[in-house]
Amino acid sequence: MNNREEWSQTEQDLEKMLEKIRKEYPDFWAEEPELPRDCKAGMERFREEQAKKRRRRALIAACCTFCILGSTALTLFVNSDTAHAMKFALEKKYYEVNGMISAIDPDRVSDENTISVTITDENRIEEYKKFWNGLLIPDYMTEGYCFESLRIEKYLTGETIVNYCYSNGDGDKVVLQMNTILEEDNSILWMESNEVSNGDRKYRVWTDTILDINGIDTLFPGQLVSISGKISNEELINIANQLK
Repeated sequence: MNNREEWSQTEQDLEKMLEKIRKEYPDFWAEEPELPRDCKAGMERFREEQAKKRRRRALIAACCTFCILGSTALTLFVNSDTAHAMKFALEKKYYEVNGMISAIDPDRVSDENTISVTITDENRIEEYKKFWNGLLIPDYMTEGYCFESLRIEKYLTGETIVNYCYSNGDGDKVVLQMNTILEEDNSILWMESNEVSNGDRKYRVWTDTILDINGIDTLFPGQLVSISGKISNEELINIANQLK
């Protein structure tokens, strides 16, 4: 995005703040002197070091601006909505710099109000607790079902939606969805006839006769968890009980 006129207001505000940081620390942002042309042996290493320094500078700039955004002084100049939007933009840039999301992949970085990532490598799931510390990870899955994907979407509103998908060789899927609860939700009213207990946890069980799947809903601290699939309610509860 080279044309400043195409930048959003949040991005323009962010650029102004980063420019202030550059002026405050000119030595930090100054480029290293170039190596002599005859130093061919060291040029490649020099380029690699320069790339690492640029990434480090971008990361430090994001962290510094996070601190500035959290200061009391900033609230005198920026209203809370704008400050929140700038924090969100910086968070997205932070994850891009760290390689957790890719700025060139439209499926991973959407509009300025959303940060999303899709993971297909099960070995990387634990890593994405850094992306969202509320992420619950299944420690048990019904036999025959294998991990297919995990999608995490974070919104400017503060809401996070997580979708796990597991599938078997017959095309059946087990889907786990997690939604953050931003406020006390009085709409979650469960009829006693649909409620079952397992230890200290309560579940609302349901059946979708059109899709021919069973499902359960249960509450974890700060989030609603729903699990569904062509498996028994007992198996769905086993999966929920072993979320960590």
